Amino acid sequence: MKKNLAVVLTLFISMLFSSSNLYAFDEAAKKLFDNGQYDECIQRVKSLPDFRKQRSNVMLLAYSNYQLYNFTKQGKFDDEYQSFYDVLIEKASVDDLKSVQFLVNSSDKPVVVESSRDILQKIFDNLHKIDDIVKILPFASSSDKETRKYAFDAMKRIMEPIREIVKNGGTMRPIDLVYFQNKDVIKAAVENIDISAARKTLVLIEEPALDFLANANSPELKDLSEDISEAVSDRKKDYPNSSWYSATGKQLRASR
Repeated sequence: MKKNLAVVLTLFISMLFSSSNLYAFDEAAKKLFDNGQYDECIQRVKSLPDFRKQRSNVMLLAYSNYQLYNFTKQGKFDDEYQSFYDVLIEKASVDDLKSVQFLVNSSDKPVVVESSRDILQKIFDNLHKIDDIVKILPFASSSDKETRKYAFDAMKRIMEPIREIVKNGGTMRPIDLVYFQNKDVIKAAVENIDISAARKTLVLIEEPALDFLANANSPELKDLSEDISEAVSDRKKDYPNSSWYSATGKQLRASR
């Protein structure tokens, strides 16, 4: 019995690591790609067992071929890129986020950044829950401004219906409070107020963002504080006893 249990545990651990490896770069291949050694990167990935099942390494294959096409304009590289890209975009999921983050931050490879944004957008479009904010947040500090826009568009889309709950007389959930008053979310949005969706996210967050901006000195931040204060005033007109998270003034503690 103990022997059978040990076999089962070994198989389970093997499957667990096998599954996680689907979304992990081969570090040697990643370094070759980063250094612009695209032929060598392709050779490295294709030497790996079952490389076609390893999505992160397939990304390196796709974008190494795409880079070679852009350097040589040889159609065979574009064909290879497109065949791998089609597989990646079709099955894009939240598990790809860490790998896509590397690609959208590859600022010296602009065509790679532009193409990988499409994968990112598809993933973001499928995120709807408030705790998905933590998966989006790392992209709010991307070196690529378009990626940052995508991140704040996704945050705003997730937060809007929750703010509407209060506007319509209701109360947020304890888990909503966790993310609406998350200082990292607020800080990232403040640092990107030139992005429309980041600014709108702060207005949706409301009073917790006002607290963060209490000592703001720049004209842009003062203007933002006025917009948030106006949103607070509008809520108070409709619900005089309300708080930022409850139209009725119900007391809640943030919790996941």
